[in-house]
Amino acid sequence: VTYVTGVCPYNMTGVVAMYLWWFKSQDTSGGVDFDVSWYMASDTQAFATHSGTNVELSEADTGEDFDDEFMYRSNFMGDVGIDSNMAAGDAFGLKFRQEGADDTYVLGVSIIWEF
Repeated sequence: VTYVTGVCPYNMTGVVAMYLWWFKSQDTSGGVDFDVSWYMASDTQAFATHSGTNVELSEADTGEDFDDEFMYRSNFMGDVGIDSNMAAGDAFGLKFRQEGADDTYVLGVSIIWEF
């Protein structure tokens, strides 16, 4: 399990892309099975004003074969739905979980903002 937190830039107008950066250290199965849960809200809102639970990532799932010791960037923007709710100044928390047999390591998330 990996947790990532952040705050949307105050002058952002949208999100172009969201990527999960990860690799796996063993290769015992054909694929991996990442999912993400998330919460997001602005100041003085309930922390779960916007949320999602155990949403499977289509670019990091059991249908693909990933080699060990290679870096992968998986676009998760279309899967999660968080991007359509993001507004300037919102705080967010993401929890990534990998349920497959292989050992994986999440390095972080990159978000391409529109200004």
